[in-house]
Amino acid sequence: MISLDTLAATEAASLLARLAARPGISAGDAAVTDITRLCGCLPLAIAMIASQLRHHPARSTARLAAELAAAKDKLAVMRAENLSVAAAFGLSYADLTADAQRLFRRLGLLPGPSIDAYAAAALAGTSLDEAGRCLEELYEQHLLAEPAPGRYQLNDLVREHARALATADDPADRDAATSRLLDYYLHTALAADRHIPTWDTAYRSQPLVRQPAASPDLSTIARAAAWLEAERPNLHAAVDHAAASGRTLHAVQIPAAMGGFLVERGHWDQAAALHETALTAAGHAGDRSGQASTLHDLGTLRTLSGDWPTAVGYMAQAVALCRDIGDQVDQAYALCQLAVVQFWSGGYPAAADSQEQALALARGSGDQRAEACALQSLGFTQQAAGNYHASAANLGAALDLYRNLSGHDQRVPCERHHS
Repeated sequence: MISLDTLAATEAASLLARLAARPGISAGDAAVTDITRLCGCLPLAIAMIASQLRHHPARSTARLAAELAAAKDKLAVMRAENLSVAAAFGLSYADLTADAQRLFRRLGLLPGPSIDAYAAAALAGTSLDEAGRCLEELYEQHLLAEPAPGRYQLNDLVREHARALATADDPADRDAATSRLLDYYLHTALAADRHIPTWDTAYRSQPLVRQPAASPDLSTIARAAAWLEAERPNLHAAVDHAAASGRTLHAVQIPAAMGGFLVERGHWDQAAALHETALTAAGHAGDRSGQASTLHDLGTLRTLSGDWPTAVGYMAQAVALCRDIGDQVDQAYALCQLAVVQFWSGGYPAAADSQEQALALARGSGDQRAEACALQSLGFTQQAAGNYHASAANLGAALDLYRNLSGHDQRVPCERHHS
């Protein structure tokens, strides 16, 4: 990665001459000195100008110095007296193909710190191959860094330049690009979540979301976990952006999709922050179903951390919201999770009552997975209370139901924390 530290004038001139790698260009040339001064002696800007000189043998240092001096600064953050760092970025941008220019502007909309070819394809609305070619072109022009193979980053100054260029695009095009990116993140997070052996998100119905033109191979647990870990900062930033821009579906569903992974990997603070963001977004949008599912997630998280009073509060709110909107299945799952907290608190009768309610709701809705969960949960409580005959009967019935659900998601959705 090119450093952003300011160089001494002589060092800057030497860097330009070395990177340009052209006969006749030396650090002592007056035009070289002018160029590095106009670049603010920033190595990144100098590298961009050197790339121009290297790839365009007919372009002289005097001409480039004149173009930099005449260029109008675009970003206040890049202004320092008569320096023209933005102009250096502009020259590199002007040397790009039209497709790479379009992707560069789209990168100004990127909420997260990094991007790969799949996300770039979604953002730009192009094929995976085209996105890869454009990313490589941007990298060669020093507009991107590649800190890890296939993963690219913009430094802060270049990001500001991309944002400034993006503002000139049609607002509808910008909105469509952001929507495609968020759809990609949600779709792929859901695909990854299906391979993570967690219990707390298996019961959720999958939201309808546009399928991206290209997505990574997440056919194994290892691939799914690696993708979620690599994309954690980007997914978090996407949730924050979705919440701030009123995209409630993404603000609520992305945390739900990655929540189980975050819990299993011990990223509990991040899970809590994302669920709180989701809860606020759902509340502002009047999305009571989203509020209920997020309260369930927060209740589960508080249960795991041993904060039982807070967990009970979250789960009771989730139960009430599900009841109000007539969602019997999610109400049954929320009651099962409430029973977990009641069980751990020593309230066996209260836990059994919640589980009996959950069982009635599950059977009334005809949802066999919810019924199995309620039977399993109730069986554990009966076992702890010494009612072994009833426990064996209910656990056996739950096992039969799970076996009958073959061909579907085999993760056990019921809360397993009685053991």
